[in-house]
Amino acid sequence: MFRSISGAKAYLSVRSHLNTGDKHGVDPFDAILSAFKGQSQIVLTRS
Repeated sequence: MFRSISGAKAYLSVRSHLNTGDKHGVDPFDAILSAFKGQSQIVLTRS
């Protein structure tokens, strides 16, 4: 499925970020957008 261990780790990092956002009621697009802006803490603080 993955060509390298680093690719698998990157995929799991993104999935983890999305899953955490989902548990806190954050839209997946907003979670990714906040990560690209360097504001990943929004995933944990939004209710």
